[in-house]
Amino acid sequence: MKSLGCKRTQARRTSRVPTASWRCSTIQTGTSSRARRKSSRRYPKPTLCSQTTKSASATTRTAMSVLKKCSAAPRLTLTRYSATSALEAFATYLSSYSAAVAVAFCGDDLFGFGGFGGRRKGRDIVYDMELSLEDVLKGKKEEVEVLRLDRCRECGGSGAAPGTKARKCTVCDGQGQTRRVYSQNRFSTFVTMEPCRTCQGRGQIVERPCGNCKGTGRARQTKKIKLEIPPGAEDDMAFQLRGEGELSDKGIPGDFVVRIRIMPHPQFERLEDGHLLYNLDLKFTDLALGTELKVPTIEGSEKLKIQQGMPSNAVLRMKGKGLPRYGSSGRGDQLVRINVRVPTKLTDRQKSLLKELDREFEKD
Repeated sequence: MKSLGCKRTQARRTSRVPTASWRCSTIQTGTSSRARRKSSRRYPKPTLCSQTTKSASATTRTAMSVLKKCSAAPRLTLTRYSATSALEAFATYLSSYSAAVAVAFCGDDLFGFGGFGGRRKGRDIVYDMELSLEDVLKGKKEEVEVLRLDRCRECGGSGAAPGTKARKCTVCDGQGQTRRVYSQNRFSTFVTMEPCRTCQGRGQIVERPCGNCKGTGRARQTKKIKLEIPPGAEDDMAFQLRGEGELSDKGIPGDFVVRIRIMPHPQFERLEDGHLLYNLDLKFTDLALGTELKVPTIEGSEKLKIQQGMPSNAVLRMKGKGLPRYGSSGRGDQLVRINVRVPTKLTDRQKSLLKELDREFEKD
């Protein structure tokens, strides 16, 4: 009976070893064997074998094989219940080199400070140009004066006074950007690039600034820009002239954008696909008897024949008398809509003639 009690007591002591929650402890290389033996007495070797211990051992072997391949990884001596220790060591290795990996893949300009997002360019200049239908037909050439931020003519854009030079920034080594590493925890490390606070992102420090631009390298100047609008331009269309905008602090110019506004015409209404609409008012007798008359077009006037018995609201087509189509060959047509002009004031003779004509129509 006493021997059974001893075995039960021994089994109870053995069952105290945790199987689900793994405790880990690491001993740096160089720890004495006496300390390791002392640590092993604190956590006795488990005698029970379970599925959890097998999977943990496999995880430990996998993590150790990865750490052996990484020569730069810190060497750890893993003690008992070391599945979590291996995973933590591997995560520590990855977090320590995440910054280098991010820079290797993304370059020095991470998170849009360059590389993916590109260097910041200057402000675009938007110019609204009004065109008539005659300008749309033939195109328009115009020269405009623009006041913009451009490279300083006295210092050549360096920002230093004439006869002096700007020195290289020692904080960012002339790059204009500094790197900052954020470590939230042992598993995540973020690297960002931000403008250098010493040189304001320019990479150079001006000790004697230019008197014209105050050390910025940019000054307000007037420049003439020649604009050439092709035929067939449409309303709300925009033409972009690259590099004709304002200069940024990085020396990259913006764009000059010409926005088109088509003015309404007193005679013609613009339709889609280069077509024009013209409303022609005729007398009742012209529609009933037929006639031939001159109709205004965008280029002058053309003869148009009205057939006898032409109904009201009829639409006649004059081919090729419209506007050119932008980006394609050919021109649109001019559509002529026939409207009947009804007199509002009649003389007694006109009234009698109309009544007589009405009686003639009733006989038919």
